[in-house]
Amino acid sequence: MSLQPVAGTPGLWTDPDWSPGRAGTFAVVIGVSHYPHLERGGQEADDLGEPWIREARRLGQLTVSATTAWRFFRWLRDDYRFPDAPLAQCWLLLAPTPLELAREPSLVEHVAEPTLAACERALRSWSATLRRLPVAAQHASRALLFFSGHGLQVHHEKQLLLPADYLGGELPHWDDALSTSNLVAGLDAVEIPDRLFLIDACRNDFQAIRAKRPQGRSILTEDETAASYADTRLSAILYATAAAQQAWSPVDPSEGPSLFGQAVLEGLAGRPDIELTATGGGYGVQLGKLHGFAMERVAQILQQHGASVRQPVTLGGPVAHGQVTLTEIPGSALAAVRPGLLTPAVISRRPVEGLNLSLMRSASERGTALADLLARRLTVSRSLPPDVAVPPRAGGLDGAGEALDSGVFGSEVITRLWTHEARALALSSRTKAETTGLRLGRVERDDAAWGFRVTLEGAAEPRGYWLQVGQTSERSHGLLLPSLGEAVRYRVEAEMVVAQGEARFDRLEATLSRGNPGPLGEAARLWERYRTADVESAIGGLDLDALREQVLEKRASPLAATVAALVLLRANRLDLVGDWLANLADGFPLLPDGAVLRAEQLMRQRTDREQAIAAAAESLCRLDERGLPFTSEAMSYAAALAERLGRVQHLLPEALHGRFERVRARLAEALVYFRPGGLFTAYAGFDTATVAWLVRRWERAK
Repeated sequence: MSLQPVAGTPGLWTDPDWSPGRAGTFAVVIGVSHYPHLERGGQEADDLGEPWIREARRLGQLTVSATTAWRFFRWLRDDYRFPDAPLAQCWLLLAPTPLELAREPSLVEHVAEPTLAACERALRSWSATLRRLPVAAQHASRALLFFSGHGLQVHHEKQLLLPADYLGGELPHWDDALSTSNLVAGLDAVEIPDRLFLIDACRNDFQAIRAKRPQGRSILTEDETAASYADTRLSAILYATAAAQQAWSPVDPSEGPSLFGQAVLEGLAGRPDIELTATGGGYGVQLGKLHGFAMERVAQILQQHGASVRQPVTLGGPVAHGQVTLTEIPGSALAAVRPGLLTPAVISRRPVEGLNLSLMRSASERGTALADLLARRLTVSRSLPPDVAVPPRAGGLDGAGEALDSGVFGSEVITRLWTHEARALALSSRTKAETTGLRLGRVERDDAAWGFRVTLEGAAEPRGYWLQVGQTSERSHGLLLPSLGEAVRYRVEAEMVVAQGEARFDRLEATLSRGNPGPLGEAARLWERYRTADVESAIGGLDLDALREQVLEKRASPLAATVAALVLLRANRLDLVGDWLANLADGFPLLPDGAVLRAEQLMRQRTDREQAIAAAAESLCRLDERGLPFTSEAMSYAAALAERLGRVQHLLPEALHGRFERVRARLAEALVYFRPGGLFTAYAGFDTATVAWLVRRWERAK
């Protein structure tokens, strides 16, 4: 039976056939388009002389977030099928614009306004309902949250979601927002196997707000002393876009939901060509397949509209088993949109002769197509002579000569930025790099979007390099490029803004180049599969035995092993990790990331919470000597671990207190400049003094 509104409780919908204590799916759906206190909201906040308020206020109004959330609610109500946990209750909070409401009057029918207070009430009621279920019912239930609205980026594992009354009240506060990490951690010990969060929001990254070190509201209780539920299958977040990037929507509600909403709803309906799994009652949509489908579908929609921007749908969270079925679709429901869809076609993925049907493609095929689609945007490619090296100080690329004319970067102002404001440092000696240590190999560009892909050749260096472009805090961007004793080819990706005769970076990221030989090349391809297909498909072709041998025998590539470990942790394949991370942490003292990944593994794996907390803290405290992580995801794990362990600092061994405080303070300060997104750690908005401690190891004076 369909959901019915609960009288006297705005926003709460319940299946009349459900009774308290029974298993089910319990959902919260929030959609915010109208923000009264942001620009064009009608009650714009006074900035009170605060730069962060001016930044936040400029976010303005959204066009279809309430519509998108409403359509997701409608899908839940009418089409969601999961026999073991049928939809039981849903809390619906919407703030539509007048234009949305004119097109869809039902957007205000039995909804709550998504103010911070109302969101807090709904989320706590949702959590309490889950906790009140008998244990057997918890084990058969699932929790689901969908949010569409404005978002602010903190790091990979934390995004702040803005309620409708953000910047409201006499004295606005940057923390008056929901925190994804709080929502995930707040359900961690509840014995619900499936907990999925779908976040349709930009991951805006504003310097003045970041300088406030925002955390968001702690709405759900986070108890680090309580053991995580051991049989968790999903504790995952499907983000509309990658860290520090934008999520796009139509400008008119008549054009439908957001791009992410459209892709997700199409995939959940089994169309047009998402890979499905045959079930006893029809066809199942698995999380991993939905992730891969949504990534490609969003890119296709952007291309159809001639847009040159990117929106890489991303899967995060501590536990993300891609094979978990999200919904089942009866065969009859697919008959109209995929009339030739038969069980053999699901298995073989081959066309049925004579039938006009949308074929299913595997995640790896989809990932390859997406990578090709993105690569086709790079319409200009120039190889450079072998003597173009990044200099030890800004002022001109060594050996550039005639090689770097404006035809390479497409614009004189961009060429000037790359050639006169770039410098490199060797991390191991904390001194200037040799002029031949880091060289430019190839420049590819997308003129329509001022997008660039630059290949760098790094000579073997004990730790790696710091690459900086831009010399003032308003323009500075920096990348940590680890080497760990290997010659490495890096791929640097940039998006730039050119206005009034000046160029600046909007995004600067780095990863491994597929042109690396041996294990590093394999790691580069693994990372690309992870970013363009889905995590389960990414690890499918991974030679774990070879990588484990490289770590244990210290023969080849700790950097490649680190990349593989990141992907395995993201898939929560602790069964495959074993003692791998312990060896990575213990055997490579120049690698900060190993200690962080080991700490994350300990917090997930050990059921004795006090032992897990002490062991994880000891591993994390190795950063006191090793410095900040080289990889962006390890940096995010470190920040999240410092926050979690800080809540139970009384359980840490006394001998660790001083080291832990130093590490926590450094991580908090680094987050002000941290820019997540690529494989390697990136920073922006720093000054010269900040660089000194961002790139060094932190050994105390001997």
